[in-house]
Amino acid sequence: MPDETLVAADGTPIVHVPRLSQALTQALSDIDQAKAAAKTAVHAQASKQGDPSVVPGVVLDAATLAQLAHMQSREDVLTAGLAAHEENTKLELQRMRDDYDAKKAEQRGQMLDELERAAPRADAPISDVELQVQSAKLDALSAKWEKREKEVEYAESLRSGWGPSPERINGRFAMFFLIVGLITEYYTGQSVPQQCYTMLQTLSIVD
Repeated sequence: MPDETLVAADGTPIVHVPRLSQALTQALSDIDQAKAAAKTAVHAQASKQGDPSVVPGVVLDAATLAQLAHMQSREDVLTAGLAAHEENTKLELQRMRDDYDAKKAEQRGQMLDELERAAPRADAPISDVELQVQSAKLDALSAKWEKREKEVEYAESLRSGWGPSPERINGRFAMFFLIVGLITEYYTGQSVPQQCYTMLQTLSIVD
């Protein structure tokens, strides 16, 4: 994650967490390395004395003790500083998040107010011109549907020609006589054309 600088709501720059955390972590690592080097020196001193296993009994000089105490104190200070910085950063980020939410809520409220002001009121008075326009549109729509109803009634009243009723009657007759022709062919063995020819002979239309 790249190092960036956060800016608070009042314009105060805030050091990004990774930058300071890396610096403190590096300092703690240096202290650990110094401690390891001091322990290595103690082991070396004990080895020179001929008994490397008796490390706790080795007496260190005042300079080494002071250096170890200084490193321990510095480690404690850096650890406390790292914890305090992380806590302050969390608080600052939470405050910035709250400020952002408050601004968004304020903007949403302003937009709702503008929409309410722009929307026409239900109890607003209507001018005579608007009433005449609405009346003319309603009259035209009423005339259109009245004409449509008359056309439907006329089409339903037809019994021949092109219309819903003649087509319905024609379809029902066709289905009825098709079924009758198939049943007759099953019992007599005559196909539908032969049945038509037999009917014409019976009516003396053909020989």
